[in-house]
Amino acid sequence: MDPDGRVPVDTIWDFGNVVYDVVNGNWGDAAIDAGAMLIPYVPAGITKLRHVDDAAEAGGDAAQAAKGQTFERVMSKGEVDATRETGLLRGGRAGENFFTNNASIDAKRAQQRLGLDGPLRDYRVRFKITNDVEITATRPAKPGRSGTPGGGREYSTTEPTEIEVIGTDPLTK
Repeated sequence: MDPDGRVPVDTIWDFGNVVYDVVNGNWGDAAIDAGAMLIPYVPAGITKLRHVDDAAEAGGDAAQAAKGQTFERVMSKGEVDATRETGLLRGGRAGENFFTNNASIDAKRAQQRLGLDGPLRDYRVRFKITNDVEITATRPAKPGRSGTPGGGREYSTTEPTEIEVIGTDPLTK
């Protein structure tokens, strides 16, 4: 809770995600969502993602905070192949790169939470950013044009983002 007694919107969203996951028997996702709720309360020296949020909110050097941080993105098989081949997020395609700190392993849930349009994605890819990039936004994901609700934590950058792939998990469909 904030010092003035208000509950942050992200906390309400994360709590809703935990309830959804528990009701639907998604125990792994429930644990991840519960962990996301605790990030603001963990000392800054323990969690790296908090540094990205702090730098972005303070208008500070988010680029320095992003390098070495671990994030996730849901991708099609083609995007995974292009990313592995080039070492760049999205295979180096120009435009805004979106990623999260908490992608679901369930394809439908990931699509809904991240406001993704089009077909369900194939993989959740965990990666570490290896170059200095500026995080241009830290916000809840916007709803998709096709009616997916969005709301999950989302980060973005417009710079080419060099990454090291840490893991690739097939999404359940």
